[in-house]
Amino acid sequence: MQITMQPGAVARTADEADAFYSDMYQALGITPTPELARFAQAWRLSEGGRAAWNPFNTKWKGGKSGDYIPNGVANYPDRAAGLAATVKTLRLRYYDDLRARMTAGAPAVDVAASPALKTWGTGDLVRRVLLANTGPIPYRSPLWGA
Repeated sequence: MQITMQPGAVARTADEADAFYSDMYQALGITPTPELARFAQAWRLSEGGRAAWNPFNTKWKGGKSGDYIPNGVANYPDRAAGLAATVKTLRLRYYDDLRARMTAGAPAVDVAASPALKTWGTGDLVRRVLLANTGPIPYRSPLWGA
């Protein structure tokens, strides 16, 4: 599902965000599942950022339109650039275990237990969000007041 939004925007609704996650998994050659959607929702909530087209706060330099924060987390000019940067980052060898858990169709909490998330910088927060939210993961728009 392709979402068209203004350049530099972010997913404003849970459906738009879920479409981004699904496209991310497909680009990685991973079949999207409800558990993987739940994992991505918890990961985004854990990151808590508002970087343009960068729900997991990657620092991939290629295609970025600027820095969201001084540590290098990037803003991307459009959905395609943000999706490409997220996928390229997740293909790095540091994230082999994370991708393996995703590919295996592991439950969201098991994907979140990957030591690769410590390398990413999120650590155990995704797992804690999943354990605290046994039902749907709440979606908070990254736009203030939305």
